[in-house]
Amino acid sequence: MKRTDLTAALLVLAAAAASGCKPDLGAPQSLIQGPTFLAIRGTPPEAAENGMVTYDTLVVDSNGTVDNPPIAWAQCLIPDPPANTNDVAPGCLTIPDDDPGPSPTFTAALPADACTLFGPETPPPMKGQPPARPADPDTTGGFYQPVRATWQSDAGPLLAFTLERITCRLANAPVDIAAMYAMDYVPNNNPQLADLVLDPAGTMLPLYIAGSTGAPPVATVSAGQKVALQADFSAGSAETFLVWNVVTLALDTQRESLRLSWYATGGEFDHDVTGRGQTETETFTQNVWTAPDTPGPVHFWTVLRDDRGGVDFASAEIDVTP
Repeated sequence: MKRTDLTAALLVLAAAAASGCKPDLGAPQSLIQGPTFLAIRGTPPEAAENGMVTYDTLVVDSNGTVDNPPIAWAQCLIPDPPANTNDVAPGCLTIPDDDPGPSPTFTAALPADACTLFGPETPPPMKGQPPARPADPDTTGGFYQPVRATWQSDAGPLLAFTLERITCRLANAPVDIAAMYAMDYVPNNNPQLADLVLDPAGTMLPLYIAGSTGAPPVATVSAGQKVALQADFSAGSAETFLVWNVVTLALDTQRESLRLSWYATGGEFDHDVTGRGQTETETFTQNVWTAPDTPGPVHFWTVLRDDRGGVDFASAEIDVTP
């Protein structure tokens, strides 16, 4: 959430508390009621300057996954000023599209000066502007280039961004430490969803299986029924990586946490997001879903993310009976 959005939300809550009313926060983010971007995936999710990356999307609406959506793509080459509270420079909203025609996927090379534009290298001075300073890394030591996707949906144009992680040199560290980092750092890979299972403690009905050539039979639940769901991910999804500790002035080994966002066209989840922290070694996460009172098919999606910008996603369906 952007800081401006967070501030607005806090003001709404404060006003409601002062009046003694329970705020109406609207539908949960997990409920899909219309055309929506759920994820943009870069493969690989981290690349060096000039490295090639292919992007695809998870675009959905109330009728299910949108197959082969016509997406207009644009790499943003505008650095984000350090004073800006957003992850993307405002100018990225209005740049022209890169691709001559909309396509479900987009392949492009990271710019040769990506670590100068978005990373730890000092940007060149611009005429009439004060000296710029390098970008600040995130808590994992990462730097990112924005990539924009625009979809002309039936409800109007929808715009989304992904942040492609850039492999850059380690700045502000002793030469020997920087050399060790360059030799031993392993760029990020996307996490991998293995399956999605209904009733994991009982019948264990598969809703999604990675790599399967055909979809599993559609599971059925009764209207209003509470059911458990479990998402499993590959053992290597939570990777370890090197990060420069500016306090101890040493290289630390850090382990990724994983978070799974749940979405559906009906019913209600106990949690919109579940996952595993850095110290948790389990390769699954669970949630509880309450089926809607109205019979009919319900479409599900799960989006798995790691700390360094990696993404994977899956879709499934459950039939709600009277």
